[in-house]
Amino acid sequence: MLRFEIWKIAIILLVLSVGITYALPNFFPSSPAVQISIDTTEGKITNNIAYKIYEQALETGYISDGFYWETPNEDGADSIVLVTDSYQDQ
Repeated sequence: MLRFEIWKIAIILLVLSVGITYALPNFFPSSPAVQISIDTTEGKITNNIAYKIYEQALETGYISDGFYWETPNEDGADSIVLVTDSYQDQ
């Protein structure tokens, strides 16, 4: 009966797991988006600013899939993300 050493089997499993890990992002569709953020510690994106950006994006037809902002606290958001249809819309 043919028997392989354990270290050979371990190397093959390691190479397969690394290969699968690197190949996984290819199975998910791309989602082009634009992230708007403020880089200062004093400035935050308030709800008023976020709503103005949202209205402007709706008027121009820029938004297709989504619009969301991250609010870690009540003072305002650190960033806004606009999801678009294609890379040309970015």
